[in-house]
Amino acid sequence: MKNFMFWAAILFCSAKCDVASAQSWTRTSAPTNAWTAVAASADGTHLVAVGNRFIYTSTNYGLTWISNSAPTVSWLSVASSADGAKLAAVANSVYTNSGTVWTLAFSPGSPGNQQAAGAIASSADGTKLVIADYLLFTPLIYTSTNAGATWLSVISSPSAPWVAVASSADGNHLAAARTSATSGAIYTSTNAGASWVSNNVSSLPFLWTALASSANGSVLLAAAPPMFLASTNAGSNWTFVANAPLAINKVACSTNGNVWFGVSSNSGQIYSSLNAGAGWITNNAPRTNWSAIAVSKDGNRAVAAVSGGGIYTLQPPPLIITAATNKVSIFWTTNEIGFGLQQSTNLTTANWVAVTNDPVVTNAFYQVSLPATNRQQFFRLAAP
Repeated sequence: MKNFMFWAAILFCSAKCDVASAQSWTRTSAPTNAWTAVAASADGTHLVAVGNRFIYTSTNYGLTWISNSAPTVSWLSVASSADGAKLAAVANSVYTNSGTVWTLAFSPGSPGNQQAAGAIASSADGTKLVIADYLLFTPLIYTSTNAGATWLSVISSPSAPWVAVASSADGNHLAAARTSATSGAIYTSTNAGASWVSNNVSSLPFLWTALASSANGSVLLAAAPPMFLASTNAGSNWTFVANAPLAINKVACSTNGNVWFGVSSNSGQIYSSLNAGAGWITNNAPRTNWSAIAVSKDGNRAVAAVSGGGIYTLQPPPLIITAATNKVSIFWTTNEIGFGLQQSTNLTTANWVAVTNDPVVTNAFYQVSLPATNRQQFFRLAAP
């Protein structure tokens, strides 16, 4: 027996479940601050958080953080490339970073035509960016196709501030939400912002607070507390998520659009759905003033921030292995409801097969025992 490796996948919960403390969040060493936004690389290794006066980054899943050489301003939003190497943040103006030093990239507006960027989203490679202007009388959306070197004004809407944007992985599918006194409108683009279509999701004056997009842009999430809406066809049609927790004000989703996360500054909780909104679970995170959330591409890792507090991370549950004569035993905690154990002999082919042995419960752990062999084996937990 040799070379065992242990992986973990996302929690699974059947429809309409409500399991408290099903996911464990841990406060990191990041300092207390009025955090406003967070972003994560695809694997969750690289994290970035912005807030009042500071930008902090981590390259080890949030274990340690460093303060970047950023202007001491009130940061509003931040975006990251999939590898975490290209970052962009807004504080009315746009700043970019490919290391630890931030550089002014773009200041929207002109003398006598004040504008202010308040939201930003990025393509996976970090080259395509979209920003939204939130000022009442000069609302615009700008895009960049060269990592912020140059910008183009692509859409305007009189007297309706743009408050949220989202981007697909290739940067071609974009979504933007604007606040209106008469209707809630979300605009979408399928050509990197060259043209836009208005999705009149409701005649209600929704106060949008966040958008999120799957990698291909087909799944879109929109928060307008106490309403939570979703689209599965790139914004052509929207539905109210009937059983979603109330007052979700920030959202994030996995690249396949199946794993959803939401935070509520009102209820003070973090929520997650592992089946595209059919069922929700709460978390063991403290009830507090959550202000931002971001997730890894598989939804297995996440980072959340508190306005006036710290930064917390969600890590995958560990597998534990013990060896005895002619057998090995694999354990995971009973908090990880619904996981199934899978095995593979080759990570490259990713040919995972379910372990059919039924687990037994031993002292708050699930346990599966298998005969020891001389061949290489890899194990992970996965949704059935």
